[in-house]
Amino acid sequence: MEAVDANALTPIEVEICLRDGSRHTSKIDKVYGNPAKPLSRADHLAKFYNNCAAAIEPLAPAAADRLVECVDRLEHVGDVAELGGLLAG
Repeated sequence: MEAVDANALTPIEVEICLRDGSRHTSKIDKVYGNPAKPLSRADHLAKFYNNCAAAIEPLAPAAADRLVECVDRLEHVGDVAELGGLLAG
């Protein structure tokens, strides 16, 4: 059997053993969010907002909105220190 990196997100393999002794397995090579199967913008933003809310020091929704707007126009930001200020809430 090939050694698997315990920190790897894929592949994921699940095996279910039933009481009757039968076994069923399923393997996922590319999870949603993998570069080969990227998140949609809507799902990416939903994940970002969920993470902001779940942080030890949650980022207020309005601050998260400003951060998203700043990243969306990153090539036009004169000083990336602006991002740090937005992260502070």
